[in-house]
Amino acid sequence: MADRILGTAGHIDHGKTALVHALTGVDTDRLPEEKARGISIALGFASLTAPDGSTLGVVDVPGHEAFVRTMVAGATGFDLVLLCVAADEGVMPQTREHLAVLELLAVPRLVVALTRCDRAEEGMAELVEEEVREVLEPSRYAASPMVRVSAVTGEGVDALRALLLEVAGTLGEPPDPEDLTLLPVDRAFTVHGTGTVVTGTLRSGRIRRGDELTLHPGAHAMRVRGLQRHGAEVAEVRAGTRTAVALVGRGGGGNSVGRGWALSGGSGWREATTILARVTPVDGHERAVSPGTRVRILIGTGEVLGTLRRVRGCKARRIDLEGPVVVRGGERFVIRSLTPVETVAGGLVLHPFPPRRLSGEEGQSLLEAFMHESPAERVVLAVAGAGFAGIPLEEVPVRLGIPGRDSLPAGITVVDGCLFEEGWIRRLVLDLESAVDEFHRANPEQEGILPAELTSGGSPGSAPEPLVIALVDSLVRDKVLAWTHGRLHRPDHLPNLPEHLQPLAGRIAELLVAAGFKGKEEGEVAAAVDGKTGECLTLLHFLERGGLVANVGEGRWVHAGRLEEARRRLEATFAPGESISPADARECLGLSRRLLLPLMERWDREGFTERVGDKRTIRRRPSTEGSDDSP
Repeated sequence: MADRILGTAGHIDHGKTALVHALTGVDTDRLPEEKARGISIALGFASLTAPDGSTLGVVDVPGHEAFVRTMVAGATGFDLVLLCVAADEGVMPQTREHLAVLELLAVPRLVVALTRCDRAEEGMAELVEEEVREVLEPSRYAASPMVRVSAVTGEGVDALRALLLEVAGTLGEPPDPEDLTLLPVDRAFTVHGTGTVVTGTLRSGRIRRGDELTLHPGAHAMRVRGLQRHGAEVAEVRAGTRTAVALVGRGGGGNSVGRGWALSGGSGWREATTILARVTPVDGHERAVSPGTRVRILIGTGEVLGTLRRVRGCKARRIDLEGPVVVRGGERFVIRSLTPVETVAGGLVLHPFPPRRLSGEEGQSLLEAFMHESPAERVVLAVAGAGFAGIPLEEVPVRLGIPGRDSLPAGITVVDGCLFEEGWIRRLVLDLESAVDEFHRANPEQEGILPAELTSGGSPGSAPEPLVIALVDSLVRDKVLAWTHGRLHRPDHLPNLPEHLQPLAGRIAELLVAAGFKGKEEGEVAAAVDGKTGECLTLLHFLERGGLVANVGEGRWVHAGRLEEARRRLEATFAPGESISPADARECLGLSRRLLLPLMERWDREGFTERVGDKRTIRRRPSTEGSDDSP
């Protein structure tokens, strides 16, 4: 049997603590006021050891109506419950409320103990047993076993102990130790020479001595100094175990830490202030959880106030919390009203940090996803609902409440660290390719489409820019698309000038020939040929690719023939290696300093000139004699 957690439940003074003492030998009432008043007011702890050495950790909860919050804090992490009903009194109000809480938290199994059988009149136990069966009938615990016991005489105690260990052994696979670590804190104190110590039921993952963990709220970085499991020092504890953790680190001192805090490990955890949840009202309390209602949210081991909000087009509820909590998808919680203070509903976390503009469709898909226990089905439905937003891979364990190392189900793909439905991605890829093809048809003179035209305004399928960029990079790697001069195109695309633009291109070329060495700025070109600036710029780039014009910098264009004339004039005036000052070059070419500098810098880059200080020299051009191109 794996380590499991057994909790008690039942009305005040129905013998829970006495029965735990009879079963384990441990008196869980440790506080003086509990001894004085004869009732439990805080959580108590004990353990049962199975023959195979595994442990059934016992959490004894108070039964008084004033301590339901404490009861819920203890019930966090229960695998099995021992419901105590006094044979001489029968079912009482807290019996019913505790049972409702256990159902809302979906505690897997329950065993009933008819306590105080030594005090019951003849025939009373049979009547109470029948009453308990009637109460359990509509619940998930209808078939739960029942044992008559007396903590005073010892009647049924051994049989109950054996039954509890037997049922605990049928609970299925234990939690995955490789899951993210979460320990809701139910008690904290300071030990001289040790520091802050927190206790709780380890909900998921594992903790080892020396681990670096985070204490919430406040995200304090802490290191595990020591671990105890049922009072014994250990090197490691796993999910399903009661543990005490000694911590060292900045912040989160023992005086401030308490019930409702949490210790986490692994990436993806956040302190949530809004959650999306399925809310299930207790019979007769539907109005108590209507939208706009302010309620008490008992989640983990803590309590926080929150307001229920409607999500249009979805049966789920958004809950705005008045304090931070650390939760994950799939976690259950209890809702209590402000006045009167009573349990009115249960909740299931569908998204621990939903976006403000969550669509009804996505909310509904999450609602359906969490109806499935299968991690694969949960992932498929949640990812499908997320659409082009996807789900970041590192958020899956927290958002969906499943171990992150599970393999991805069929139909799901990862793009740039996010999960997407393959069908969405295939459609987007086709849209991207179609957008490039359509651009080629509409703009054959251009090399390709600019990235901004793919990701702004009407991105294919309204997909977010990061996803479009990631898919474009993938298509380029696969040689489906290619980049040239910052434009995206089909690898076999060659720009060609449409017939209706050829006259305008001719006028631009004639204009630049007439402009000589000075050339023209882009705006001047458009004004001179009565063309649109954008259209003229496209033609300038087209002519540049054909070698007819050159961009010499700062938006100034020169005809390639005039540029070659300028080079030859410099070569005719200055010998290779001869120093040329800016003044010499200006006099030779008849250009102002403003026009000359971009031209000289271009020639430096091309290797025609070489800058030495504030002067330049002409490099000797390679000879073409003897080449295949020589006449």
